[in-house]
Amino acid sequence: MPALMSLSRAVRQRITRSPLLVQLLRQGAWYVAAGVAATGMHAGLFLLLREPLGTYPANISAIVVTTVANTEFHHYVTFNARGSSRLRRLVAIAVTITFYATYSSTTLAVLQLVVPDPSAAQQTATIVAAALVFGLVRFVLLRVWVFARTSRSRRRARELRGDR
Repeated sequence: MPALMSLSRAVRQRITRSPLLVQLLRQGAWYVAAGVAATGMHAGLFLLLREPLGTYPANISAIVVTTVANTEFHHYVTFNARGSSRLRRLVAIAVTITFYATYSSTTLAVLQLVVPDPSAAQQTATIVAAALVFGLVRFVLLRVWVFARTSRSRRRARELRGDR
């Protein structure tokens, strides 16, 4: 047990000495929390809208609502990118909605090929599984493309001021 404690202490010290790793872990934790909430919202909205609108319109409506809310959350909380380009965020939202609507609708169509009359639970499970896979790809894109310059700009400003 003492060896495990010292290993744990060594790992914590190593992590806290690397600001980039600390930032990545913090962003990852917020991203996962927001992703779980957005996926739950998407599933709930889909189930709520499925009967009145139909499968595909309900899915796309849920995607639009949750993508806008989720991207704004990531802008202000996950990546703390208050100075980032509004146009870049809007493009990211449009690209995300377009891609995810296509991807998610395709997974629903494949489900219908495999299961001729899928239940709401099967459709919702398919949407959730698609969201998990797409979420990993989206984290990388948001971190590297949408909010990256702001992080670099802040880091450069801190270096110029002599802050760590």
